[in-house]
Amino acid sequence: MHYQVLSTGAAQAAAVAEGAAKPEATVVLTQSVAPVRKLAVFLPISDEAVLDGAAFFQDILNDLTADLVRAENAQILSGSGVAPNLEGLTVVAGTQTQARGTDSNMDAVLKAQTKLRTGPFLEPTDVILHPNNFETVRLAKGSDGTYILGNPLSQDRPSLGGARLHITTDMTAGTGLVMNSGGGTRLLRSDVRVEIATEHGEFFRSNLRAIVAEERLTLAVQRPSAIVKVTGLN
Repeated sequence: MHYQVLSTGAAQAAAVAEGAAKPEATVVLTQSVAPVRKLAVFLPISDEAVLDGAAFFQDILNDLTADLVRAENAQILSGSGVAPNLEGLTVVAGTQTQARGTDSNMDAVLKAQTKLRTGPFLEPTDVILHPNNFETVRLAKGSDGTYILGNPLSQDRPSLGGARLHITTDMTAGTGLVMNSGGGTRLLRSDVRVEIATEHGEFFRSNLRAIVAEERLTLAVQRPSAIVKVTGLN
C-alpha cells in the first residue's frame, strides 16, 4: 500500500504579514496497492558443464541474471498490470500524454518536458526511448545539413533538454517516456537469488541440474503526473 499524489494546489506559498494567517497548502492523495510480483527464469545444465567449466558456468549465471534484469526493465516500463505482471510506467493511470502528431520526435519530447514543468512543476530528469526512435532524433539535421545534436560518431551521449537519456529495446518502439525520477519507486521484496538443484524430474538420474534465478519486486508510482508518455514517435 502506498499513497499517490493526484494533484496539488499551485503557488500556495506566499508572503505573510506579521501576525497574519499563513496560507494553507492543499494536496489530493489516494491510497494505491502495488502488488509484489515474481520474475524468474529456469535453465537445465549438465553436471559436466558445472564441474568442468568454471568460467563457462559463471558466464551462464551472469547471462541468467542479465536476462532477469531485462525482464524487470520491460515490466517496469510496460508491464500490463494483469497478474502476474507489474503495472508499468506506460500503463499506470493518471500519467500525462504528449502525442507527436506532425512534430519531430525531438519537438514532442521537449513539449513533454514542458508539461512536467508547467503541470506538476517538476524538472524532467529522464528520457527513455527505443533505439529506433532515438536514431531519428540523433540523425536529425538542420537546413545546412549539419547534425542538430552534433557528430553522431562522437562517444558522448547527448542529453535532451538537460534530462538523462536512456536508450533501450525494453521500451516499446513508437512510445517514449519523459519523467521526473520522483514519479515512481522500484521496491525489492527479495533481491536476485540463484539456486541450483537436482530435484527435478529425472535430473538426478541423468546428471542434470536445474538453475533458477528469481526476484520479487513491485513498482510504486507515487506521482503519476510526473510521468509523460510520448506517443506516435517515428
